[in-house]
Amino acid sequence: MLPEPQRIETVKYLEARILGDLDSGVFDDDDILSLIPPTRLITIVIKICEEIKNSLADRIEDTEENADLEIEPEDNFDDIKKFLIDMEILLSEDDQIYQLLHELENQVDEAIARVESRKQESDEEWDGEDIIPVKITERVSARSLFSDIDE
Repeated sequence: MLPEPQRIETVKYLEARILGDLDSGVFDDDDILSLIPPTRLITIVIKICEEIKNSLADRIEDTEENADLEIEPEDNFDDIKKFLIDMEILLSEDDQIYQLLHELENQVDEAIARVESRKQESDEEWDGEDIIPVKITERVSARSLFSDIDE
């Protein structure tokens, strides 16, 4: 077990990762979970439910608006999708939250489709200038560009 000051800092870090970055990997490891006091863990789960109800839809929308079109559209949503799947497992007993999670998964799928459409549109557009190759008619000299230096 960690000394108390380090444990407190670790718990704060884990809570920030869970709520701020939607990193639900903490729930996969009992050793890590054992660092969090039970009452604090309950508080974190309540905050997760609030996050799901109040702002996860906004995160999906923000991710869609700021999607990187250079990668596969679904890759933009990997963290959110993993979080939703993990929360379905963790919170499966709450029917309202479970239903909301499914609705959010559908929202993610729709957002991915819209990003895919935007990506296809951007791939079809050509922003550059069309340049016609020029035929060089001047005879190439056998003299080196640096011949005056070589002499």
